[in-house]
Amino acid sequence: MLTICTASFFEPSNHTGKLLGISSSSPKGYESIEKFTELIPSPDLLVYWKNNLKKYKSQKIGRADLVYCWEKYTTGYHKLLTRRRRAIEIAITRLSQAQKVCTLLCWEKSNIEIPNCHRNLAGVWLAKEFNCKHYQDKIPPVVTPKRKKTEETLRDWLEKKSDEFAQLGIFVKIVQALEDEEDFFYLYLNDKYCGLWGSIGLPGVLSQLIRKPSMLESLEEP
Repeated sequence: MLTICTASFFEPSNHTGKLLGISSSSPKGYESIEKFTELIPSPDLLVYWKNNLKKYKSQKIGRADLVYCWEKYTTGYHKLLTRRRRAIEIAITRLSQAQKVCTLLCWEKSNIEIPNCHRNLAGVWLAKEFNCKHYQDKIPPVVTPKRKKTEETLRDWLEKKSDEFAQLGIFVKIVQALEDEEDFFYLYLNDKYCGLWGSIGLPGVLSQLIRKPSMLESLEEP
């Protein structure tokens, strides 16, 4: 699954993976990056939004008018993406084969008063249409794989050896010594206490016991 992040050119801390421009132009330093041309708004949409944003900043229209203009822009952009859907699908498939994460870049900063930007419209649309993950103006969290608990690992090992111990008539039981000390275990053989063992040495001594069952008496504590 492709993860799509959206960010401003001017916020490099939010850039990750393959960088793709989705604006008609790029600032200095980003001129050579690849463009995802199918996500670039049409010239008429750009002119419509910029003109109305200028009117808002010069107080010629109010906030409610600007919200209406953004809704109209959003509808127009979604229609544009729908018309380009097949080309976008081909591009997404190509990206998914080569990348796990990409960042769609455009000019608008995320901390401005009017943070409306087509990059986030594109990110949400792609997530819905192509089952991508979308992170708006941030990079994905780093997920550290959980280490399998030592107790689970030992029990898996004992499960694999259970038939061999059963043939020898030996019942093996391990109990974790302390909740916060997962590398040490109490060993019981046929319900008799056989000492405290570390997780590294325990499989070794039990393997020896399989090869030499006479060791059982020496392991059992008086």
